[in-house]
Amino acid sequence: MPLLLGELLPDDVERVLFLDADLLVLDDPTGLLEADLGGRALAAAVDGAIALCSGPRGVRAWREQGIPAFAPYFNAGVMAISLRDWRERAVGARALRHLSTGGTTGGGFLHQEALNAVAWDDWHELDPRWNVLASHAGRPYSQAPPPEHPGIVHFAGRMKPWRGGLAGPYAPPYRAALAEVAPLLPAPAHRLRDRALSAYDRRLRDRLFPLERALWRRGLI
Repeated sequence: MPLLLGELLPDDVERVLFLDADLLVLDDPTGLLEADLGGRALAAAVDGAIALCSGPRGVRAWREQGIPAFAPYFNAGVMAISLRDWRERAVGARALRHLSTGGTTGGGFLHQEALNAVAWDDWHELDPRWNVLASHAGRPYSQAPPPEHPGIVHFAGRMKPWRGGLAGPYAPPYRAALAEVAPLLPAPAHRLRDRALSAYDRRLRDRLFPLERALWRRGLI
């Protein structure tokens, strides 16, 4: 969990790049460690599924916490963090306190929602190419074209490429990268649920996405 980075890392570490495990890195991200954060505690990309803190599955009780309705919501899967500012402003501790008081929506986003709740005005926006949602970008239902040169692709959500075949433009690059770095790994034993999700994603999702999106917004899936 990134909330503990300030306590786990040595005091002389001033900048850290946090990366989720469900990523496909297509370009060198080390330049993010030198990016100008404008005095903010962290840099991240706007979430491709949750645009605003006030939106569905955003930040619970955003009004009571003084968060403006138009405040964008960031995805915490890729973050460049200024540990000096993070520590000085107790970002991790405040987010943990937010979690401990039951301040999240219960939608499964936990530390991400907590970070948005306490750092909604303390983050710098990264180019969206550094956190491209694989389940949306390049799909027929996407509202925006995929970046021309994606840097990091994020397989966020329940459907993971190592659990089954996925659709979309980033499934083949993932399989190619996996074959290159782990050619001796045994094929995973996919469960029935994983096979069903894979079949849905490859054959039905493009047509049924409006229904899926409506259920997702209501926290039903």
